[in-house]
Amino acid sequence: MFKIFLVLAVFSQVEARYESVCETIPSKIHLTKEEYSKSKELMRTCEEDVQINKCEGTCASGTQPSAMDRSGFTKDCKCCREGGYRERIITLTKCFDQDGLTLDGSLATMQVTLKEPEGCQCFPCGSELPSS
Repeated sequence: MFKIFLVLAVFSQVEARYESVCETIPSKIHLTKEEYSKSKELMRTCEEDVQINKCEGTCASGTQPSAMDRSGFTKDCKCCREGGYRERIITLTKCFDQDGLTLDGSLATMQVTLKEPEGCQCFPCGSELPSS
């Protein structure tokens, strides 16, 4: 019973010493999407700078010697990642033909669907990604 208490106390100290900071933050990315004909000829390229969420941060993790674990170590590894996703429909408004000329009319915009992280947090490393 004393050994179990000792291992828990060590992990509590690791958590207290190293703070986990995992956040959902906005980021700016440049999206480019190409559209091809059935004969695989480039018809148009659309692009846009888009604000989209990302996960960023650090999570407290640790490894301690242990007589109880077969490997000789007790590991507690955590990673900053998405708790879920949400779908967003983005409209790309800068569209060009295969010669680089700006398109207008119905070909001047293109919609794309993206998944972006929602609710980032520390999860055990190697755990399954959310299915949402």
